Amino acid sequence: MISTTPVKQGLEAGWYLSAAFAAPRLELPGPSRLLPEERTLLDDISKFVTEGTLVLPPTPHTAMQALQALKAADVDFAGVSVRISADPVLAALVLRQANSPLYAGRAGKSRSIQDALGRIGIRRMREVILSAVLCRTAAGMKSRAWAEMESTHAIVCAELARSLGARLGLDDEQCHTAGLLHDIGRLPLLKALEARGALPEQPCRDGAAEIIVECLHRVVGQRLAASWGLPESVADAAFHHMNGRRGDEPRTAEFLTTCVAEVSSDVCHALGFGRFMRPFDVLASAALVLPGVDRGHVVRWLEEDVPALMAAGAGSAQSLHFLRV
Repeated sequence: MISTTPVKQGLEAGWYLSAAFAAPRLELPGPSRLLPEERTLLDDISKFVTEGTLVLPPTPHTAMQALQALKAADVDFAGVSVRISADPVLAALVLRQANSPLYAGRAGKSRSIQDALGRIGIRRMREVILSAVLCRTAAGMKSRAWAEMESTHAIVCAELARSLGARLGLDDEQCHTAGLLHDIGRLPLLKALEARGALPEQPCRDGAAEIIVECLHRVVGQRLAASWGLPESVADAAFHHMNGRRGDEPRTAEFLTTCVAEVSSDVCHALGFGRFMRPFDVLASAALVLPGVDRGHVVRWLEEDVPALMAAGAGSAQSLHFLRV
């Protein structure tokens, strides 16, 4: 298991203003921390990325077809259910997601895909399907700890992005998707390291694997989003999140949903959800990432929505369904 204990509930008012969150910015270890042999590994993996030979997860055709069908003006619930049910693993994961505390509490437990559709609605079902796809991809790794880490970060970040997007008057589903998939490029890199015997069973805060993945995951995420035919806003979130962190580096994100995903990811880093806990000034970071946005919206999100989501169990073991079925 990850060696840090995240703050999951009981956040006090003004938690983000406490001395624990006084560091001016999020500091992630870079390649300068690598030993010579680790740097060689980074160069080798980077070559695969540059040449386009890094193995990407195959397109989840069943899920993509179901998502497309859910966009129709007159959705055929029975037809969508048949599509999803044709893939037993995906169907099981979709049902587990739909029955997790993040969704089931709103409408009760579902016993079939069609029942879940009727209970949680079309928009939420699209989110559930994407969450199931991501968790299934993460579950392909041998290391349960890494799979849990990636799934936790993605799902908590998505929920935080949804609530922040709503505060800012944005499409909450698009914000949720950006938060869910912004780090999707990490998964092929983790699997590549695992295949080379270079992925430790347990994640390490400043370990070589984490540094290598952090260095390369954005370009891989952009390619994966394109290969799966995901919306342009997802590719933008995958590639442009965290750009412009330094004063001499311009911000290049084209979609505000990317910025919302980035701020939400910052909170996950600060509180230790799916990433090692690195407390820092998340309010100042939000002002940098979302210039021109009313500070009051962000403050209310930090004061009200973040603690509420944590208290509701977002990111708890009961909310994560990445296990092999």
